[in-house]
Amino acid sequence: MKVLSDYKFNEEVFGSDVKESLLYDIVKFQLANGRVGTANCRNHALVSGTTAKSMRQKGSGRARHGDLRTNIFRGGGKSFGPKPRSYNQNPPKKMRRAALKSALSMKMKEEKVQIVDKIDLKELKTRHMKAELDKLSFNNGLIVVNESEYSLVSRCARNIPHIKVVRSNEINVYDLLLHDQVLFTAQSIENVQEGFKS
Repeated sequence: MKVLSDYKFNEEVFGSDVKESLLYDIVKFQLANGRVGTANCRNHALVSGTTAKSMRQKGSGRARHGDLRTNIFRGGGKSFGPKPRSYNQNPPKKMRRAALKSALSMKMKEEKVQIVDKIDLKELKTRHMKAELDKLSFNNGLIVVNESEYSLVSRCARNIPHIKVVRSNEINVYDLLLHDQVLFTAQSIENVQEGFKS
């Protein structure tokens, strides 16, 4: 892997203002969309049990309970419990693109972005991938590759702690903020920058 230190970045993508409130909103949206929303419980109507009064109406000095399925008894229904629901959010495309630009610009200002011509290994082994990343002092980061490179690179890097490999069209704000560094191949960064033109 050869580092392209003189690469000319697109200032519109990697030189925009960092909007922290926008990053917060988009990360919240991504985490919400990851929720399955399958929590469920039975209420008074769904619990099985007798409908007979638990005691006589008058004379005991106790409350006038109608049945044992109410929420105050063991085995009774849950009041206002969770029901299956969708947590999905769909923020505007313009908002998502602006947040991604902010995240990329933040990494660039922090000097956490590196570009290599391509990822070529002597053998398709994790140890060779680890050795190449160690040369770049890359130990907690996101590797962005082209579709054609993804299968081999992800296979070699999947057992390396704190390293994640994504395709250029899958890059997102949450992954960028979660990882300290970002490594692009020459082709993948071209694809990312082209994606903002469409």
